[in-house]
Amino acid sequence: MSTGFNRGFPVLGDVALTADGRDLQLVSGAAKVAQSIKTRAQVFKGSWRYDRTLGVPYFQDILATGASVELVRRRFQELISSTDGVLSIQSLTVTFDRTRATVLVNFTAVSDTGEVIRDVLDFQAAS
Repeated sequence: MSTGFNRGFPVLGDVALTADGRDLQLVSGAAKVAQSIKTRAQVFKGSWRYDRTLGVPYFQDILATGASVELVRRRFQELISSTDGVLSIQSLTVTFDRTRATVLVNFTAVSDTGEVIRDVLDFQAAS
Protein backbone atom coordinates (compact mmCIF):
# COMPACT_ATOMS: atom_id res chain seq x y z
CA MET A 1 0.00 0.00 0.00
CA SER A 2 1.49 3.30 -1.03
CA THR A 3 0.41 6.53 0.62
CA GLY A 4 2.38 8.82 -1.65
CA PHE A 5 4.47 10.02 1.31
CA ASN A 6 6.89 7.11 1.51
CA ARG A 7 8.88 8.00 -1.64
CA GLY A 8 9.18 4.37 -2.71
CA PHE A 9 10.15 2.98 0.68
CA PRO A 10 8.02 0.15 2.13
CA VAL A 11 5.46 1.19 4.72
CA LEU A 12 6.52 -0.67 7.85
CA GLY A 13 4.16 0.75 10.41
CA ASP A 14 3.31 3.73 12.48
CA VAL A 15 5.43 5.54 15.05
CA ALA A 16 5.81 4.90 18.80
CA LEU A 17 8.18 5.98 21.54
CA THR A 18 11.01 3.70 22.61
CA ALA A 19 10.84 2.16 26.09
CA ASP A 20 12.93 4.98 27.58
CA GLY A 21 10.75 7.61 25.86
CA ARG A 22 13.69 9.33 24.20
CA ASP A 23 13.36 8.21 20.59
CA LEU A 24 10.80 7.25 17.99
CA GLN A 25 10.55 3.81 16.45
CA LEU A 26 8.35 2.21 13.82
CA VAL A 27 5.77 -0.29 14.99
CA SER A 28 4.52 -3.22 12.96
CA GLY A 29 2.58 -6.44 13.37
CA ALA A 30 0.17 -6.67 16.28
CA ALA A 31 1.36 -3.36 17.77
CA LYS A 32 0.48 -1.55 14.54
CA VAL A 33 -2.97 -3.18 14.43
CA ALA A 34 -3.64 -2.30 18.09
CA GLN A 35 -2.60 1.30 17.39
CA SER A 36 -4.94 1.41 14.38
CA ILE A 37 -7.86 0.18 16.49
CA LYS A 38 -7.22 2.84 19.13
CA THR A 39 -6.87 5.58 16.53
CA ARG A 40 -10.10 4.57 14.78
CA ALA A 41 -11.91 4.47 18.15
CA GLN A 42 -11.10 8.16 18.67
CA VAL A 43 -12.94 9.33 15.54
CA PHE A 44 -16.53 10.41 16.10
CA LYS A 45 -18.83 9.56 13.21
CA GLY A 46 -19.52 12.66 11.14
CA SER A 47 -16.56 14.61 12.49
CA TRP A 48 -14.16 14.15 9.58
CA ARG A 49 -15.10 16.72 6.97
CA TYR A 50 -13.91 14.66 4.00
CA ASP A 51 -15.99 11.57 4.79
CA ARG A 52 -18.81 11.98 7.31
CA THR A 53 -19.56 8.22 7.24
CA LEU A 54 -16.28 7.31 8.96
CA GLY A 55 -15.97 6.95 12.69
CA VAL A 56 -17.75 5.48 15.68
CA PRO A 57 -21.40 6.58 16.14
CA TYR A 58 -20.85 7.93 19.64
CA PHE A 59 -23.53 10.64 19.54
CA GLN A 60 -25.91 8.54 17.45
CA ASP A 61 -25.74 5.26 19.42
CA ILE A 62 -23.22 4.96 22.24
CA LEU A 63 -23.81 8.18 24.17
CA ALA A 64 -27.53 8.17 23.46
CA THR A 65 -29.81 7.97 26.47
CA GLY A 66 -30.69 4.38 27.19
CA ALA A 67 -28.10 2.83 24.85
CA SER A 68 -27.93 -0.89 25.53
CA VAL A 69 -24.68 -2.65 26.31
CA GLU A 70 -25.40 -5.00 23.40
CA LEU A 71 -25.63 -2.13 20.91
CA VAL A 72 -22.39 -0.60 22.20
CA ARG A 73 -20.73 -4.03 22.04
CA ARG A 74 -21.91 -4.48 18.45
CA ARG A 75 -20.52 -1.07 17.41
CA PHE A 76 -17.09 -1.85 18.85
CA GLN A 77 -17.15 -5.32 17.34
CA GLU A 78 -17.77 -3.69 13.94
CA LEU A 79 -14.94 -1.22 14.55
CA ILE A 80 -12.39 -3.84 15.57
CA SER A 81 -13.31 -6.45 12.96
CA SER A 82 -13.20 -3.90 10.13
CA THR A 83 -9.73 -2.64 11.08
CA ASP A 84 -7.00 -3.55 8.60
CA GLY A 85 -4.92 -6.39 9.97
CA VAL A 86 -7.61 -7.94 12.20
CA LEU A 87 -8.27 -11.55 11.28
CA SER A 88 -10.77 -12.36 14.05
CA ILE A 89 -12.06 -11.33 17.46
CA GLN A 90 -11.68 -13.92 20.22
CA SER A 91 -13.38 -11.98 22.99
CA LEU A 92 -15.03 -8.62 23.52
CA THR A 93 -16.60 -7.26 26.70
CA VAL A 94 -18.08 -3.84 27.33
CA THR A 95 -18.41 -2.49 30.86
CA PHE A 96 -20.35 0.67 31.73
CA ASP A 97 -19.73 2.55 34.95
CA ARG A 98 -22.55 5.06 34.82
CA THR A 99 -21.61 6.71 38.13
CA ARG A 100 -18.11 7.55 36.86
CA ALA A 101 -19.29 8.02 33.24
CA THR A 102 -16.79 5.52 31.86
CA VAL A 103 -16.90 2.75 29.30
CA LEU A 104 -14.28 -0.01 29.14
CA VAL A 105 -13.97 -2.20 26.07
CA ASN A 106 -11.74 -5.23 26.71
CA PHE A 107 -10.92 -7.26 23.63
CA THR A 108 -8.72 -10.02 22.35
CA ALA A 109 -8.20 -10.23 18.60
CA VAL A 110 -5.96 -12.14 16.22
CA SER A 111 -3.96 -10.18 13.66
CA ASP A 112 -3.43 -11.36 10.11
CA THR A 113 0.11 -12.34 11.15
CA GLY A 114 -1.31 -14.72 13.77
CA GLU A 115 -0.28 -12.53 16.71
CA VAL A 116 -2.76 -12.10 19.57
CA ILE A 117 -3.78 -8.57 20.52
CA ARG A 118 -5.11 -8.01 24.05
CA ASP A 119 -6.08 -4.44 24.74
CA VAL A 120 -8.52 -2.08 26.45
CA LEU A 121 -10.28 0.93 25.01
CA ASP A 122 -10.98 3.24 27.95
CA PHE A 123 -13.41 6.13 27.59
CA GLN A 124 -14.20 8.64 30.30
CA ALA A 125 -16.41 11.70 30.13
CA ALA A 126 -14.56 14.99 30.43
CA SER A 127 -15.03 16.61 33.79
